[in-house]
Amino acid sequence: MNTGRTFWLVLCLLLAILLWRVDHPLYVIIAALPDGIHRPMPFEDLSAILRASVCWRHGVNVYAPSSCLAGGVYNYSPFLLRAAYLPISAQDFLPLGFLMAGGFIIAQAFIPAVLTPHGRRFATAMTLSPPVFYALEQGNFDLVIFILVCIGVCVLQRRPAIGFGLFTLAAGAKFYPVALFSLILRERLQKFLGVMMVLSAGILVFLFCFAPGTAAAIAILPLSQPFRATFGAIDLPLGIRLLHLSSHHMPSIKPYYPYMSLTTSQHVLHAIAFVLNFLAIICGIVMAPRYRPALADLPTAEKNYLWAGLCLITFCFFATQNVAYRSIFLLLAVPGLWRITAQQSRYGLPLAVLALMWEAVPRQLLTYLAPWIGPLPAVMVWLLREFLWWWVIIQFTAILWCLAEVELRRLRCEAESLRIQKLTKARKNLKIKSSSCEGRASVKAQDDD
Repeated sequence: MNTGRTFWLVLCLLLAILLWRVDHPLYVIIAALPDGIHRPMPFEDLSAILRASVCWRHGVNVYAPSSCLAGGVYNYSPFLLRAAYLPISAQDFLPLGFLMAGGFIIAQAFIPAVLTPHGRRFATAMTLSPPVFYALEQGNFDLVIFILVCIGVCVLQRRPAIGFGLFTLAAGAKFYPVALFSLILRERLQKFLGVMMVLSAGILVFLFCFAPGTAAAIAILPLSQPFRATFGAIDLPLGIRLLHLSSHHMPSIKPYYPYMSLTTSQHVLHAIAFVLNFLAIICGIVMAPRYRPALADLPTAEKNYLWAGLCLITFCFFATQNVAYRSIFLLLAVPGLWRITAQQSRYGLPLAVLALMWEAVPRQLLTYLAPWIGPLPAVMVWLLREFLWWWVIIQFTAILWCLAEVELRRLRCEAESLRIQKLTKARKNLKIKSSSCEGRASVKAQDDD
């Protein structure tokens, strides 16, 4: 158990609660560090989900703007709306938010510990970073997904059915954890085939029950301002497009850009992002051999957590735009990431990941100073962040390719071995039948004589 960083995390949470009660204006200023938006109350995301559930229970179409949601819409999984059946209301967001925060702290404590002093400092800096505070302060449901993933990976070796069951529950709640199903490759061939059948049936059942709501939620996913606390393949082309529209001035910080300003370039932007994704995957495959020796000696537990954390972040980056609190899943990869880089004495990757987890500090400082020093420094820091994200994702792709390649090769060998066993058994049965037939024929010949 990671008692050290858990202690610091609990201490920071208690200090935040104390500050919220004693000096609320100062708390609001500090809480705006990740994205520059001042909110009067914590756990805003959780409150929105609870409010949408109550509206849905009363027959409101939550996928369209309504007064029940103060003009907003609900763009999460329809599965979460079933929280309306629980005896909770929108006013319960405070106790539920603290419960989620406590669950997150407990869950991260069971991630394998980093044993070296520098590794422990790296893990602590990652755990106490702005995205973690952002997720806790907002009460974002990614905290629940993090808890489910931690438990699922923890039990995966001994109870794979429970592990993949928790992954399925997480995927039903927020879609993107479907990337965790790639861990099926680590199972033996027979289990692999059985789990694949069960998961396929589960996906079909989910689509049968929730297909309309899922399609409606995906259709209204907004594009946020890429200069805020976001990451994703779409950010680079989107940011360049917005800089062009704003005549090369740093746009003001707002929750979302007007959708109409991007309507004419939506398809072009996604096409550019697709091409960049393809090139990043190719680069990752080419760079994969450098990580093979270090991954071969990685303990199984650390390998599973590394696989889970990297596949979630990489899938989310390639698929869509993400708010920065989703990078809390990088905490899962910390032990394995540090071990493989320490073995090769290449610390560029963990340092780059740490820089991305703390980029909110210089970004917000330069954004605040933009009226006096101009937008160029903020734009340059944003460009550096985007290129750093692309470099990190290429490294993650290389690591994931190595992990998957080994398992695919093993599954192919198991399938070949099983085929040979079946052929051998069939030949033995054929010989037995042949000898039996020959015996009966000789007996019959003797009788004829």
